[in-house]
Amino acid sequence: MEIEKVDKDVNSIKLKGVKFELRDEANNVIKSDLTTDEKGQFSITDLRPGKYYLVETKAADHYELLAKPVEFTIVKSQPEPVKLLVENKLKSGVLEIQKVDRDDTSLKLEGVKFELRDEAKNIVRTDLTTDNNGRILITDLRPGKYYLIETKAAEHYELDSEPIEIIIERNQQEPKRVQVENKMIYGSVELTKVAARNHNRVLAGAIFNLLDDQGNVLYRDLTTDENGKIQIDELRPGVYQFVETKAPRGYRLKSAPYEFTIEKSQEETLKIRFENSPVPVWVPIPGLDDIDEDDPGSEDGNNTPGDNNGGSTPGDNSGGPTTPGNGGGVSAPGDSDGAPAPGDDAGAPAPGDSDGAPAPGDGAGAPAPGDSDGAPAPGDGGAAPAPGSGDGVAAPAPGDSDSAPAPGSGEGVAAPAPGEDGSGKHGQPGILPQTGETSLFYMLIAGLISLAAGAGLLVYRRFRQL
Repeated sequence: MEIEKVDKDVNSIKLKGVKFELRDEANNVIKSDLTTDEKGQFSITDLRPGKYYLVETKAADHYELLAKPVEFTIVKSQPEPVKLLVENKLKSGVLEIQKVDRDDTSLKLEGVKFELRDEAKNIVRTDLTTDNNGRILITDLRPGKYYLIETKAAEHYELDSEPIEIIIERNQQEPKRVQVENKMIYGSVELTKVAARNHNRVLAGAIFNLLDDQGNVLYRDLTTDENGKIQIDELRPGVYQFVETKAPRGYRLKSAPYEFTIEKSQEETLKIRFENSPVPVWVPIPGLDDIDEDDPGSEDGNNTPGDNNGGSTPGDNSGGPTTPGNGGGVSAPGDSDGAPAPGDDAGAPAPGDSDGAPAPGDGAGAPAPGDSDGAPAPGDGGAAPAPGSGDGVAAPAPGDSDSAPAPGSGEGVAAPAPGEDGSGKHGQPGILPQTGETSLFYMLIAGLISLAAGAGLLVYRRFRQL
């Protein structure tokens, strides 16, 4: 009888050092320590015809011991030796796969599918699927090199098709454990900083921090570019907050966090518009914003000479009592409108007068008592100047209705005699009446010029205050 011991999976591998014993049909040991040589062989001669059993007592290294005896029979007058090919199985290994989330390994991923290939890239196992604990157990793996390839990822996770090399060692006592991580599909966010009142105005230079839902700072000092943008990629699905730490120049800081969510399997970039309100700008107006109530030239304080407000000093043209020579004059008793005092430019009214006609010696001449319109005396063309009058115009006589010029007066025009109607001397046609209207016309023009000059001065002062 001849025996050859080989590997079960690869018959070309001969197994050296395997030991047997030979037993007869009655299970009596006939021979022992029968050992295979380098070719995995040994032979037995001089066997009587009958039934025998080969019992393996020691396996080759890393191989499983053959459990069942090998039965064979020697017949009478057997011309050729009995040849037996006995296979041994290499001790197999166990592979355990655990599929988890890359960022949180406590999350087990169910439904991930794999295939297993040997060193020659031949498929050994297929349709291997993780259970609800993210686990796959592969038994009966012959020692050697393998490649684990993911064919289907878990929902919301990226497929990792890169082969994972696995070595099953000989005589492996414990399962080979491999943890395979999967990356969740990440999203991205783009923040655009704009003015609150004009979204077309983008704001550069704003600085932000990015926080997660636990308040942990993930990114610091993110700054908007010239387009007012910040873009962050590779954000795991979840809740985040943008917190502004520095506003753009000229805008208010918006310290309230801006919360946003990256959804699972988000394909498009999440776009956020972050608004800022401008800082109110106070434009100072010279003379108006810096009013000093104690300043004599301010709007609310006492006025300087020539000012147009209350509390007038000498030379003032507004309310309040003035001194002689002031443009305002002191009102006479009974007067209702504050006519000027004697010697003033306008003159004080006579007692009982209601319209502030000029007093004697004044530049216009004051009417006599009872007179209401200051008309010139008969025969006079204008008011005659009183002696020493500044205007060279005399006061009218009592009862006179017009102001007649005094002898030597600058006017030199005689008033029409009583009965004349102004159609010419002694009623002759073609001669204009001599009423003194030319003098009044010039005085009117002078008054208008004075008013215009006063108004211009007032505007100029107000402009300077502003």
